[in-house]
Amino acid sequence: MLVALVAAYGVGSIPSGFLVARRAGVEDIRQHGSGNIGATNILRTLGWRAALPVLLFDALKGAIGVLLLRLVGGGPEWQALGGIAAMAGHIWPFTLGFHGGRGVATGIGVLAALDPLAALVATLTFVLVVATSRFVSLGSITAGIPAVIVLVLRGASPGELAVVSVGVAAIIWRHGPNIQRLRAGTESRFSLRGKGASTPPAGQPVHH
Repeated sequence: MLVALVAAYGVGSIPSGFLVARRAGVEDIRQHGSGNIGATNILRTLGWRAALPVLLFDALKGAIGVLLLRLVGGGPEWQALGGIAAMAGHIWPFTLGFHGGRGVATGIGVLAALDPLAALVATLTFVLVVATSRFVSLGSITAGIPAVIVLVLRGASPGELAVVSVGVAAIIWRHGPNIQRLRAGTESRFSLRGKGASTPPAGQPVHH
């Protein structure tokens, strides 16, 4: 099991956003926008064509983490741990000096492999919150909560719930600066215009 967990972390550490951005001519995406390697920063810096493959691969990393533990016979708790290991790799990748993304897309991939309905609820929550508020960060920090409720209602084990809850808490924690800006009214809003699409309050810099 330990080897599979390490492998899941290794998969999560593949810096898809960093690699896609470099291929697009951006030497280090961490020097642009929010400084993160996730799909949101790629979208705002390079546009949809670059962001979409990053989004899909980041989600795939989470699913692979779960499936690796499933392949070696791990139960639901171990499978969830595999997903969390992949999330840890994405957030703290050894390939980039332990400075990565925020784990949202990877977390959706984890849920998709554990319980597709929970993943669907999380995704719909994210889309609804972002569509109504135009705050990507608000959608990110709220999406996991109804997913945990779905897992409870569908009879997930206490161990699986505990592990998934840790993942949700990690995502919320990674959005600490965004939460502070939301409270202060200085968080930038999302726009569907793609590259450079971010609308900050008047007189405020763009935050991602």
